[in-house]
Amino acid sequence: MGYGQNREEDGKTQKINIHKYITVCIISNRSATILLREIEIMHWLFYCLLTILLYGLHDVILKHLAGSTNATVASIIINISASAGILIFLAIKYFCSANRNFVKIAPFSFYWLVLAGLCLGLATITFMKSFSLGGEFSIVISMVYSGIIVASLLIGYFLFKESINITKLLGIAFSVIGIILLVRK
Repeated sequence: MGYGQNREEDGKTQKINIHKYITVCIISNRSATILLREIEIMHWLFYCLLTILLYGLHDVILKHLAGSTNATVASIIINISASAGILIFLAIKYFCSANRNFVKIAPFSFYWLVLAGLCLGLATITFMKSFSLGGEFSIVISMVYSGIIVASLLIGYFLFKESINITKLLGIAFSVIGIILLVRK
């Protein structure tokens, strides 16, 4: 049903504005509104764990499809569907929020966001390629994410001036040792 379409209810035809209908459904559902507020104030750890779960599912799907799907085409489909999901999330947030200024983006930030999107698209292609060329799931995933840990520590230190302590260095050492042990045959 689109904007301004007719709806029949109890034998009566009514013209409805679908945007207002969706907004009313979302806002009138008290539990959904409370849930959105609770999610927004949850600790960063919740989002971190949810990200691990979602990326884990993403990785399993990529491995499953790697031999039967072209990596470039798969990356395009993945990124289009990711964009659609994000747009749906933004639409819901927009209609449930009293402050609608959250969708503004500084012009300079836009270029960095485009670069991040390009990196993600290319990373998806190279990730699938490593699987399709015979990379074992447990080794590829471990190498990629351990490599991200090492790179993040170095980038954090040199670019963002974050401190490095012995605990972080030990974590990096264990990651590197883990990669070496996994790759050795």
